[in-house]
Amino acid sequence: MPKKETTIDIAQAIDARDKDERRNYRSNKAIARCRATVHSSKLNTNGVEKVFFLTNNEFSSGQFVRDWTGTSESYQIGHANTSNYGGQPVYKNTPLGEVLGKFWRSKHPYKVTNRQGRIINKGTVDIHNKATYNYFAQDIVDLEIVFEYDNSSYRYGILKDLLADNTAEMKKLEEEKEKMRKLQEDKRKREEEERIAKEKAEETERLRLEEERKRQEEEERKRQEEIERLENSIEETNRRIRSVRNFLHRSVELRSQGLIDEFQDDAKRSHIFDGTTIVIDGGPGTGKTTTIIQRLKFLLSRAALNSYANPLTDAQVEYLTDTQEWNNRWLFFSPTDLLLKYLRNNMAEEQLIAGDNNTRTLERFRSVKMRDYDLFNPAKDGPFKSYRQTESEEILIINPQKAIQLFEQFCIDFIRGAMEKRVALKTDSYSWHNIAVSIKSTFSNMKVKDIDGLMRMLNALSDRDKSNIKRIDAELRKAINEEAVKIKQPIMKNEETVSKINELFEQWKRERIQETVDNEDDVTTAEEEEENAELEAFNKQDFETQLFSTLRKLLRKLALKEIDSKTKLSKRDENFKEIVQGYLTEEVNLKRIGELACHKKFLIYVSWA
Repeated sequence: MPKKETTIDIAQAIDARDKDERRNYRSNKAIARCRATVHSSKLNTNGVEKVFFLTNNEFSSGQFVRDWTGTSESYQIGHANTSNYGGQPVYKNTPLGEVLGKFWRSKHPYKVTNRQGRIINKGTVDIHNKATYNYFAQDIVDLEIVFEYDNSSYRYGILKDLLADNTAEMKKLEEEKEKMRKLQEDKRKREEEERIAKEKAEETERLRLEEERKRQEEEERKRQEEIERLENSIEETNRRIRSVRNFLHRSVELRSQGLIDEFQDDAKRSHIFDGTTIVIDGGPGTGKTTTIIQRLKFLLSRAALNSYANPLTDAQVEYLTDTQEWNNRWLFFSPTDLLLKYLRNNMAEEQLIAGDNNTRTLERFRSVKMRDYDLFNPAKDGPFKSYRQTESEEILIINPQKAIQLFEQFCIDFIRGAMEKRVALKTDSYSWHNIAVSIKSTFSNMKVKDIDGLMRMLNALSDRDKSNIKRIDAELRKAINEEAVKIKQPIMKNEETVSKINELFEQWKRERIQETVDNEDDVTTAEEEEENAELEAFNKQDFETQLFSTLRKLLRKLALKEIDSKTKLSKRDENFKEIVQGYLTEEVNLKRIGELACHKKFLIYVSWA
């Protein structure tokens, strides 16, 4: 016979578990509690009722440690990350975790397979009660409890409020019980006194006592009414303790969800690296994004990949589940910056460290790629322009299929033309001439007829020359940084020059503010948003950092200008150059910077393939 727990029993158990996790610094917190009976030939406790706590992440004897920037993690052996207090921990992405996470009551089968699909364990789980919850700041919130013997679902906003309310209600209950006990005791005493008085009283006394009796009866009636009121109050108190509370959110801020429902969970665990494209469709608020994040974590989880049938080899599993490289294995797109911020917070709950390299807004990604591929270049007036749609204007493509075909052909022709120019470029005097020859040969031997062929060509170039691209890119950054520092040091010693540059920087800020005011009614393009973001970052830097950043940008342009006459300096570049011209001596190695920068420009399509 399973133990029958109350709502308060479960709430107190979760609270005790949470305190143990905090006290012992267990980072892998529980997100659900289940009391269930598990039948399995693999368990020594076969058929024994147990309490399980579902955890958000895998168990380890170490911990993930973020660096001081908060943008990367490393794994350190040491303190265990998971508590065993109050019940057995179960990772949500295991087969047992799937059953406990997906279902709320009744008996359900489960099985564990290896990657080849062979069953190594199977059994059933009989769920008696289940509670799920989330964390917000230091509080446990959104508590939901379901019992096998009750069709209702009990929801509570904040756990500590439930426990506090219960303590207050129990105290009030005891006080009202004590009042009722005293009233009943008074009644018994009065009845006894009345009986004795009646036996001893004479007729006159009897009449007096009769009046007294009537008076007492009236008092008794009032006391009964008071008792009835108190009993109703006690019943109401007990009902409130058992009843369903309204599910109230403390704020409008989106919060992460440790467990998802049955249908979302099926989507998370389906088609494991079998080549099938998964499309998750649903209305607003149905959990599409949460399911996608959960699936992403599932596909990177060693415990999950080793417990479900999939075609991966040991080497592929090791590659995917390497925690040092987790965050270089995926790219996530968001339609807005606000949602992107929420996504990054929720991904962090799943130990997915999201940054600019793996999470992007579609508009920002488009803008960056347009510039990377030289498709948006105001100096050249094309080949594409940033079009602003006016208010109430509709953009209609009459024949979208033809438009797509024409666009694909334009991309092929444009990139082919750009690559043909690079093939014709003389690179004999450059240190990276051999790399250029190899790339030219690859391009010359490939016939591009469609988008698929174009991507295959770019991927082939990128895969073969990726190490050289990264090496020369690192050399370029190092060369620019070294020369910028050489120039910055004497500038910082000259108060007059520092004053002029500082005044110029302040002028740039004022001009940007005025541009913002002048254009506040215009639609901001992605390119302008990117420029605004760059300026905002620039404005938050101290003067010395601003100087260094501006010097790096100027040196790169000056170096390229010596090789490519088409390179233009902006008005701001010219103003800054006028002030620092005296520091741009022959000792500044612009030739080396230009050679390396030209390499990056030469490989602009290859490096972003």
